[in-house]
Amino acid sequence: FDRIRDNDTLRELIIATNPNIEGEATILYIEENIPKNDLKITRLSKGLPNAGYIEYADDITLINAFKGRVG
Repeated sequence: FDRIRDNDTLRELIIATNPNIEGEATILYIEENIPKNDLKITRLSKGLPNAGYIEYADDITLINAFKGRVG
């Protein structure tokens, strides 16, 4: 975290984790422990894959798919 905190030229931190409980916990930890100041913290989009079967999607995937919907 020191490299991120001490870097004055860094404008955006893009986080990519697995879409599971551990990934969500990691993102929460990062967001709570890195001062935002002028740093934009974003994460890669996630949700249902193309040609994916909704019956096999877990709750977190469905929630994220709804949050990221467009139209």
